[in-house]
Amino acid sequence: MDPAVVKSMMNSSAGKGVLQLKPMMGTYVWLQNERFLLPTEGHVMISFEARGTNDLHISFNDNCSQIEGREGLRDRSPYYEVVLGGWMNSKTVIRKRGIQQVAIRKEDNPNAVITCKTHFARYWVFFDVDALQIIVGKGAPGTNEIIRWKDMKELDEETPKLRYFGFSSWNQPIQYRSIILTEGHTALSSLLNLSSLPAPTVFFTQFFNDETLSDVTFVVDGERFFGHRFLFHCRARELYEFLLKDTPEGENEVKIDLVDEDFHARNFKKLLQFLYCGSLPPQTKRELKSLHKLAVVARFIRLETYCATLLETIKVPLPVPARPTASSSASTSSKKSTTDLNWAEFGDFSSFLGAEAFSDVTFVFPDETSKKGPDKKIKRIPAHRAILAVASEVFYAMLARDNFAESHATEITLHDVPYQSFFKLLQCIYSRTPPTFTDICAEVLPLLMVADRFALDNFLIEGKPLHEHCADYIRCNLSVKTCCPTLEVADALNLIELRQTCMNFIEAYFEQVALSKSFLRLEACVVLEIVLKDTLVVPREEVVYEAIQRWGAYSPEARTEPLKQLLSFVRFPLMGKRLQFLFYCI
Repeated sequence: MDPAVVKSMMNSSAGKGVLQLKPMMGTYVWLQNERFLLPTEGHVMISFEARGTNDLHISFNDNCSQIEGREGLRDRSPYYEVVLGGWMNSKTVIRKRGIQQVAIRKEDNPNAVITCKTHFARYWVFFDVDALQIIVGKGAPGTNEIIRWKDMKELDEETPKLRYFGFSSWNQPIQYRSIILTEGHTALSSLLNLSSLPAPTVFFTQFFNDETLSDVTFVVDGERFFGHRFLFHCRARELYEFLLKDTPEGENEVKIDLVDEDFHARNFKKLLQFLYCGSLPPQTKRELKSLHKLAVVARFIRLETYCATLLETIKVPLPVPARPTASSSASTSSKKSTTDLNWAEFGDFSSFLGAEAFSDVTFVFPDETSKKGPDKKIKRIPAHRAILAVASEVFYAMLARDNFAESHATEITLHDVPYQSFFKLLQCIYSRTPPTFTDICAEVLPLLMVADRFALDNFLIEGKPLHEHCADYIRCNLSVKTCCPTLEVADALNLIELRQTCMNFIEAYFEQVALSKSFLRLEACVVLEIVLKDTLVVPREEVVYEAIQRWGAYSPEARTEPLKQLLSFVRFPLMGKRLQFLFYCI
């Protein structure tokens, strides 16, 4: 790809340009802009977002020549290379000159493969230039480590100066965006031990300082920053009261003019970044101390604790600054460990579920069975666009993009979505906790259908997609009455593992399942698949014959031809003489 094209993409405003790579088969695109050059010493952190199905390639090299990242191709391969989700999305590896040095599979770390194939996911690569060490992770920089490796070769004069890094793909297109390179200082080395720093599982990165769906604008040193009130209220109540408590109702612009050397626009932007993203790029000692003082003044306890922990890691003493009317609990926060705070609450919005506070859209559910007119029963659920938009692309498109009518509507009517199922879906989105069920057909299956409609297949709760939590409950509670309806939903949603669970249950308990009403509603092709199985457990062949006859009698006019086909697969030689006679009459 032309370097000028790459440079133009990387220089796009706010880092929102997308580097779109066709299937490159390992041929690299190098970022030759000066701000992307690797340092000759120290550390460097590279963070980026990527979307694809497999093989995210990132490499470090001493030149920008025609390089191909391929297994065993020593002469033309980059010096160091990371392949995320390689080998048909089965593992992540680090290679040196085309030779694999270390690998980790999905069984060892779920993040070793690409789990969100239709959404952009956030990754980071830490490179220690002096120690020749590489650490790779997913999410906020320094969290969710996937793999690490240290080159045991000592740094000497023969070691090439690795000044360039680049991206590639394999047999599928990949999109890269939000590429940020941060050179390391002393504080950056603490990232090697950040496993003790928990981070929220819900990121609002896409809304960080973005006007989309924002309802408040802060003006600091003449610069404008966009925000969302509900996020301040939920994630940093003391900060919300400090910034917004005295703001008149309906006032969307807040001018912050505090006489404090640490309360400037650059620091305020970092404060917002931590609020929205849950972490910060590496900072120098001076920057961390300045940000820590700002967090104390603004009463942002989590940011204060985060900075204090990093400073303690690199053994920087902290003074005890005076707090303007700070609470007693906040005054000791700098002494706490990050694990003392309830970081789970950082991503928990359950207090806003169904609440009018800060809501900007209402979903309406008319009761189609009730009588028309003013007495018609209507249920409403207030909601928050930004919370839903980060959960799925469908919600984002529907609620945040101007080309959809719903993005401007204060009320959205959902005629064909069950109220209870949608409310349970919102419970999962707002609380980020697995759903609880009491009934498969009444609760689990409708939730699966609604989740599929709004494309929550990649929405993760405690590291697993929502449909896997539903499947876990089904596996433990599957019964004769529920196996066939579940099979139909699994077929419709292409849930292969859940479908196989249902088929295994039907094979083991066919005699009882065949007597249920739900079996009679199965499609002919599904019944045929069941009948053809050699592993079908039945006491005698007559059970299969009678089940097919009942299935055909359920809708005789529509099933005449399928019935004949199904009966032709009955093993009549295994039946009694009377039923064998029927075979010759068909």
